[in-house]
Amino acid sequence: MASNGATLKIGKFSEDYLLSRAAEIVGEKTKNSTVFDAEAEAALPKFKRSELTLGRVLGRGGFCTVSEIGKVTIPEVSGGAATAGANRPTAAEDNDDDDEEGCDGGVGIQGQILQDRNFIATKYLRKGKDARYAIKTLSDDVMRDPERFVAGIIDLAIEARFLAVIKHPNIIKMRATAESEPYKHGFFVVLDRLYDTLTMRFSTWKRNKKKMTGIGKIRDMKGQKKKDLFIERILVSYDLAAAVKHLHNMNILYRDLKPDNIGFDVRGDVKIFDFGLAKEVRPDDKMESGLYKLSGNTGSLRVCFHICCTLTLIRRILAKKIQRSQYSSVLFSMI
Repeated sequence: MASNGATLKIGKFSEDYLLSRAAEIVGEKTKNSTVFDAEAEAALPKFKRSELTLGRVLGRGGFCTVSEIGKVTIPEVSGGAATAGANRPTAAEDNDDDDEEGCDGGVGIQGQILQDRNFIATKYLRKGKDARYAIKTLSDDVMRDPERFVAGIIDLAIEARFLAVIKHPNIIKMRATAESEPYKHGFFVVLDRLYDTLTMRFSTWKRNKKKMTGIGKIRDMKGQKKKDLFIERILVSYDLAAAVKHLHNMNILYRDLKPDNIGFDVRGDVKIFDFGLAKEVRPDDKMESGLYKLSGNTGSLRVCFHICCTLTLIRRILAKKIQRSQYSSVLFSMI
């Protein structure tokens, strides 16, 4: 249902019916989970869409659009935990290296949520006026196709549930969600804003490497620039491996590891993002053969091609281990 109370139609179906259908599917996919945590989801700050002013579009995926958050406006709240963060730096005074909400202690869960809301509202811009946060919402074109609408709602809802519990320095952090549930009109998530992808970084590395030939090689007689470039790529590879290992330790398969789903924050730290295809591997997914029953048709065509080539060299990798091949494909492109 739209914000004005009118019933929306998507194709020949009502939006409410499609949202309820998406809720049923997500419920079936996530039942008996040992990963998801309703308390962690409830402890996230919540915003109304009207409190967020969007900036430029950063990217579009199969179902969603990611945009900068240009401004955050929340109502004045007097006294108590809600104003506990009032003495923190404003957006204009922001410390670019401080992305954490922090905790003033002794305020309880609801008090911490209010503090975190205030933190986001006062630190939405960096010193250079760049947006600190981004919002991920369903794309407008998805709202015209019932099948894509349901798939998009499922994708965004599952991503929100995963990101509520995954904490790792090389995995994108979800800062807040919509005030409404994922199966209500206009759901969104608030994420850290990333500045480029590994695909873009490949181009940068290629240009820098080209500068090290010819005259550039003469200017770098000791090869320090070449060494620094190699070390940078190795460190990114190491951080990605650490993130994937962390997911596997949580029994989570990412299933869509590719350069376009790997980004970099303002400090240059690598981050895996877009968890719509992620899956929790549970004991009941394991078959008698020792393999795990997983759905097909995940990942991108280019990455899947590399995976197939890699699998021909390996003797019967367990389904739970297939992400190693995805990582190997990305790693091969980087080094």
